[in-house]
Amino acid sequence: MIVIAVSGKFDKTGILALVALDKEHQETPYGSYTLYSSGSDEYGAFVNDNLLVFSEGRGAIEKVLDADPTDLESIAAI
Repeated sequence: MIVIAVSGKFDKTGILALVALDKEHQETPYGSYTLYSSGSDEYGAFVNDNLLVFSEGRGAIEKVLDADPTDLESIAAI
């Protein structure tokens, strides 16, 4: 699985408003995060206000969210 991380300054409110326009979107709590999906096997989550992660599968994004953010080797091994 591929996970993409995007760092930057985001308009979180605006992004979530666009997500909400998709009538098939789903929001799933996962620990302290919320997973967003379009009803397919594509997921996204805000790690914090400046970091978004995307994946083609729920399992891969969960592994990233569960990883120790200070341990780059554990994240790279995912």
